[in-house]
Amino acid sequence: AGDDDQRAPDAEVLPQGEVRATREMASYLFEQARLQEKTFRHLEAVATLRQAEALNEKSPSVALTGPLSMLLGKALYGAGQPDTALQMLRQGITKTPAARFRNQLEEAHGLVATIERERGDFDAMKAARDAQGMFITEPQDRAAFVFSQALDTVASQGTGSSMSGSLLQ
Repeated sequence: AGDDDQRAPDAEVLPQGEVRATREMASYLFEQARLQEKTFRHLEAVATLRQAEALNEKSPSVALTGPLSMLLGKALYGAGQPDTALQMLRQGITKTPAARFRNQLEEAHGLVATIERERGDFDAMKAARDAQGMFITEPQDRAAFVFSQALDTVASQGTGSSMSGSLLQ
């Protein structure tokens, strides 16, 4: 099973071939849901990801567990369920290896910051935005990030804030 095995001690032990097949089916469902989410079919993506999640629980994969939760959080947010989305995003962030999934983690932290801004929890918003900033490497991503910071500042300090004005210049 190797380092990709996260099975709970009391989990059912599946034959090796079934483990591989189950993981492969979960991965295919993840990709299908990613495309559904990308085309704004959020409710379909949630349903597909719930199927992938059930399969991943039978044969857990390090490469899928965290990203699956983060994508589910994104789809739930798009489907109008920000509280559940926030829960899934945070769960996914903690289970996702940063070295392999930098872009997904940057996006997840950014979405957490946006949800926290909408909820009015500006301390949590700032912490999530700061975490997002750790993953920004490209200039075009930096520009979008600074714009998000300006929106955060406007939300937390009001439109007359000198900080938001300086960020937008």
